[in-house]
Amino acid sequence: DPKDTTVTEEITETAAIANLDNAIDFSAPNGAIDIRLRANGPDLTLSISNEGPGLPANLLSSIFDSMVTARANNPDNRLHFGMGLYVVRVIADHHSGSVQVENLTEPSGVRVSVTLPSIPTPSAKTS
Repeated sequence: DPKDTTVTEEITETAAIANLDNAIDFSAPNGAIDIRLRANGPDLTLSISNEGPGLPANLLSSIFDSMVTARANNPDNRLHFGMGLYVVRVIADHHSGSVQVENLTEPSGVRVSVTLPSIPTPSAKTS
């Protein structure tokens, strides 16, 4: 049952790395990447934003699906399967979390946010 599954550091790291990898790949040369972690009540939200081109409007609703990519070409000559943000979504869904993507203006770019339930500390657990 996903609600009974603990969100571990490894799971959080996997989601963060996949999200950050995309931000780096799509960032403008010398563009800033902003990483923020904030508490929202019992949840934690990790947001990663990059300066660069926004996502095409037709991809905003499907960017977290399997095999979807915004890469028009492959300038770095690496294999890309469109799985990074899909993995982020699967992790969030499995742990009763959520994902969100939005295009930014001033400066232009993209923000991907992942919200997961926070992990109670051992002293906060009740018996």
